[in-house]
Amino acid sequence: MQQRDLIKDQIDQLGKVFGKGIARILSLDNNEDILTVLEEVEKELSTKLNIDLKEWLNLDQEAYEQALKDRLNTHEQPLELLGNLLFEMGKSCGPEGLLRRQYLEKALWTYTYLHQQSNTFSMSRLTIINAIRKEINE
Repeated sequence: MQQRDLIKDQIDQLGKVFGKGIARILSLDNNEDILTVLEEVEKELSTKLNIDLKEWLNLDQEAYEQALKDRLNTHEQPLELLGNLLFEMGKSCGPEGLLRRQYLEKALWTYTYLHQQSNTFSMSRLTIINAIRKEINE
């Protein structure tokens, strides 16, 4: 029972940090520099969760999925929150650029990984996957 409580606590911590990052990006006003906010979110992930997002952005798909598996396992809530966070970060970067593409690509890979690992079918996940693909192709 003790190990289950530790896993639950870790999942809760992941959810809080990812949720805080999403909230921070969604509450941007026109006076804030997006790159500064993205750096703040990356720093929060690094200090609170020991996730080096800059490193993760440069991974190929296989290595990225392995990092997800190693760090987040197949817990659906944190994976969805990470996917949402990356998607919002990508959309916030502007209409073009390598950083935007990296965030969107990792969001797509996160949701694809989650879709493949999940025991349940989710139309909302497929909708998000399609929205990410559309954003990448624009």
